[in-house]
Amino acid sequence: MLWTVFHELAALGKLDLESMGVVMQLTELERQAIDVALSGPDEWSRQLREQVKKLEVQDRKYTGFGFYTRFGCENCTPVVLPERLKYWHPGAWATHPDVQNGADGGVAFTLHIKDGILFQLEGASTTSWPVEESKIGNLTRDESED
Repeated sequence: MLWTVFHELAALGKLDLESMGVVMQLTELERQAIDVALSGPDEWSRQLREQVKKLEVQDRKYTGFGFYTRFGCENCTPVVLPERLKYWHPGAWATHPDVQNGADGGVAFTLHIKDGILFQLEGASTTSWPVEESKIGNLTRDESED
């Protein structure tokens, strides 16, 4: 419960957990978005899923319309992605009742990969980022490159 309050204050820019020496973990929403984005049957998806177990959150920045969560991944084996994925990033769509077009996938998540290592998760919304993240649902994998 207390961690949820800290997280919500940090999300609103009212609290800087990093300066307090708090070790940040993936939020439940971040973990779900990553799991869905990497749920494909390909070998590269499986290899990236192995990296998730070793991810350490380095920082999390809220923009008002979403967030960026950067990771470190100590001892992760770089994944060789197929050439067709060179400029594409795994992602997921979600819904939220308070987001414009929220019923049509107004919330998006994109995983960024740098040199074969998971580097960053980006969350974005068609309107301001919802205060009640727990209402984000219906996550589906972006299959635009499948």
